[in-house]
Amino acid sequence: MLYRNALLCLIIIMSSLACLGQEAGDIDSVMHIPDKLGASIDRKISSLDKKLTRKSEKYLKDFARQEEKLLKVLAATDSSAAAQMLRSGRATYQKLSGKLSDAGNQTERILSGEYIPLLDSLQGSLGFLQDAKNIVSRSKDIQQQLGKSLEQVNRFQHRLSAAKDIQKAIGDRQRQLQQLLSGYTRLPKDAGKYLGKYQQQAFYYGQQVREYRAMLNDPDKLIAKTLSVLQNLPAFQQYMRKYSMLAQLFPTPENYGTPQALAGLQTRTSVQQQMQQAQGELNKLKEELNKLGITEGGSSDMPMADF
Repeated sequence: MLYRNALLCLIIIMSSLACLGQEAGDIDSVMHIPDKLGASIDRKISSLDKKLTRKSEKYLKDFARQEEKLLKVLAATDSSAAAQMLRSGRATYQKLSGKLSDAGNQTERILSGEYIPLLDSLQGSLGFLQDAKNIVSRSKDIQQQLGKSLEQVNRFQHRLSAAKDIQKAIGDRQRQLQQLLSGYTRLPKDAGKYLGKYQQQAFYYGQQVREYRAMLNDPDKLIAKTLSVLQNLPAFQQYMRKYSMLAQLFPTPENYGTPQALAGLQTRTSVQQQMQQAQGELNKLKEELNKLGITEGGSSDMPMADF
């Protein structure tokens, strides 16, 4: 514990020196990476990755099993429709299972889609620590560990993307089953029960994925402290403005902060004029509603539709 506290203090001191050195144009002072940082990230992300993969595989089997029960019951009434739906279902679940498995082999970073703050911070931090040779001091072993950690984080990002695709596909499949059953005036016995269980499983799977995603918001102390230190480095801030996923979604103009960046933007006077015009239109609308007997509180003498 004493060694770890001393190490964290050293990180803060050295990173502060790095900031001062950068501002003065001197980069002799460097930040030292904790030896256990990569292992800490691997332990956190690998655990979530295994849990998400195991749960997703289990739910995919449960979805397929529940649908087969439903279609077996339907076959007594319409064997042709049940067989056709069964074939498409098996193809769907096989495709989703393959996508989940393939995600474990993907190690490149995804720069679009769902934005998850901690994943973006981890990817940016690991990439920065690998590239910033003049700011960060590390041994060859630590360099290799950082590379493995970055691959692990990227792999988990792909697994989360696959889980999201599973959620969407299951939602589509659920609607297809509902539409199929709605075409019969008399539902086969137990068909509604099996559909209800399918919908219940879909809900629980969505809850499970959200839970794993929420766990990303609780990094251990070493990861949190390292991220906190990095965020105070001007060089890291510049790196994230260029390479983070958030930067790809909302890029900052190259001339940001200069008078040229303000060209074409509305002035405060222009915005105020538009607000006044909108307020005038709103007042007119209120007057018309009052004429119809509708007061601002919401009461009205007008008949309302049943829905």
